[in-house]
This record gives sequence, C-alpha cells and structure tokens, in this order.
Amino acid sequence: MIILEGPDGGGKTTLAMRLGEEFGLEYKRYALLSSTRGPDGPGIIDWWDEQIAENQIDAVYDRCFYISEPIYQLATPGRDLIADVKQMQTGIMRLSNFAPLVIFCIPPFDTALGNIHTRERLEGVDDKALGKIHWAYHVAAAYWSEILYHTCLYWDYTHHDPAEITEAVTRYLRRKGDGS
Repeated sequence: MIILEGPDGGGKTTLAMRLGEEFGLEYKRYALLSSTRGPDGPGIIDWWDEQIAENQIDAVYDRCFYISEPIYQLATPGRDLIADVKQMQTGIMRLSNFAPLVIFCIPPFDTALGNIHTRERLEGVDDKALGKIHWAYHVAAAYWSEILYHTCLYWDYTHHDPAEITEAVTRYLRRKGDGS
C-alpha cells in the first residue's frame, strides 16, 4: 500500500499517476472525495477500513482519510465531523500497523499555492488557511515519520531527483513482495 499525502497543489495526483504507470500500480482515490468540499459522508471510513484490511501492495492511493482528515477539519471549522474519536484512533492505529509507504508531497508553499490558483479550491479556505494546511502537513510528515520510520518519505518535486522516489518505491515493493 502506497499512500500519497500533502496539501492541495503538492503534486500528489501527478506522482500517483506516474508511479502507477511506472510500477503497474492501480490508482485509487475515494470516489466521493471532493477537492472543494472534502469527503461526502461517512462512507469514506468504511472504504478506508476495507482498503487497510486488504493492504494492497499493487495500489497507490491519492490521500488517506486518517492522515488528511484531522488537518482539513481544522482548516474548515464549519464542516461536520465524519468520524468520532474512537473511529479515528482505531483507523490511525490500524494504518500504522500495516506500515504502508507514505509519501508526503510538499513543495514550497508558494509553488503549491500557484498550482491551486488555476483550479477550484476547498470551499471557504483562503490563502491564510491554505498556509496553515501546508504547515500542518509538515507537522504530519514529522509525526508519521516517527511512526512509520523507514516507510515514510518527504517529496518536493521542485527540489528532489525523481530517481530517489523511484528507488524508494522499488525497495518498498521488493520488501513487501518478499513478505518482510
């Protein structure tokens, strides 16, 4: 299971498509996840719980509810909670037990902001809130790096060599394919 996370405009979808093509991975994103509204109802919890239980090595995911939801809840305070505390705790613990490869796609804030100014953005989220989301993803990347250690990467497409991410994914898939 490979999960790409990061703020809007971070290059997640582009990288997910590239990895899917390069490694023959199925691209997955919850169907009712809107870039302008967030998840559409609690069905996302069941979907993610199924994905974690299946732990597909041949799939690349564009966002994970259990990583992004806490960040976007804080950025959009008027939005209803979809999961209660127990559901979030259980989901986060189950996700960490499967040791997915999580790649945080976080370019410089101005770059991400430039990428999203050309498309619809999350309702009610201004540039200041987008800056807070960007900041929170740096914090989340540090947090998840402690939990997942060698299966958590930081990716800045404006700075890093694409060969680095290819090598890291190759090592991860080889390790998971061997059952280790």
